[in-house]
Amino acid sequence: MIAFYGMGLLGSNFVRALRRRGETVRVWNRSAEKARALAAEGAVPFDDPAAFFSDVEQFAAKFVPGMHAIDPATYIEFDHLSSLPGFDTPGDSEITALGKVCNATHDFGKVSFASEASLFHNAAIPAVLCGPGHIAQAHQPNEWVGLDQLARCEAFLRRLGDRLCVA
Repeated sequence: MIAFYGMGLLGSNFVRALRRRGETVRVWNRSAEKARALAAEGAVPFDDPAAFFSDVEQFAAKFVPGMHAIDPATYIEFDHLSSLPGFDTPGDSEITALGKVCNATHDFGKVSFASEASLFHNAAIPAVLCGPGHIAQAHQPNEWVGLDQLARCEAFLRRLGDRLCVA
């Protein structure tokens, strides 16, 4: 069994190649839809990152006795820095429809980065993820948000207020 984390362009192609070789592959991705798409090709998706890492740790533990036979001081250690559940709000959901109307462009897509939105979504609190800004500028030295992006954010919030506030 091989566990694979991340079903972007590179990860999904690795999984397909492993499946063609007959390998059993378990997959996880922040966007659960990407992992489920590979189920048609025989991969087994995880919905829960904790379950994913548990299987990886169990698999790795099988190597420890052989390692100790060579050197008793050897070990395998995992350092879980962070993990978030998958975030997959359907495109036809009520909250997504509201986001599209407030965005005024009706754009909708998926992102390849983690967000706390998945915690709300998985607690049955409808959630969408929106700007301002762009991930290409986020978490970088001299991070910035353009004035045009702030103006779009302000317009989004005004449209949201118009739809949610009662006079």
